[in-house]
Amino acid sequence: MAQTGRNDPCPCGSSKKYKRCCLQKDEAAALAKSDAAREAARARAVLDALDDDDDLDSVSNAAVDLVNNRTKRIFNDRVGLLAARSTAPFLVQRYQRDTGEDLVDLSVPLYVRGKHWGAVRVSYRPADH
Repeated sequence: MAQTGRNDPCPCGSSKKYKRCCLQKDEAAALAKSDAAREAARARAVLDALDDDDDLDSVSNAAVDLVNNRTKRIFNDRVGLLAARSTAPFLVQRYQRDTGEDLVDLSVPLYVRGKHWGAVRVSYRPADH
């Protein structure tokens, strides 16, 4: 399939130029996909390094935490940033976690004294998995 040029009509049928319609959305999706793939490969490499005979104490805490712990991390991926910036009553997003799992993310905005401070997020495995 030929790639759509920036000045070509948008393939969504809006009659706008691609660069003024869907280009940013498509670039963000491609970036998120490559980020997720890179993180999943890193997580798989950590898991591959852990043999059944290995003691978890011999592996660095950072490597173990990548797979098992989500605290003390900065969520600057596309899904986390959209959740943090959203002021809608709720936001539901489907994404692939850095370990390769497919998850659904439900977030609601967090306000402190009337000021938007981010979001509260809950992720769960979709029912179809």
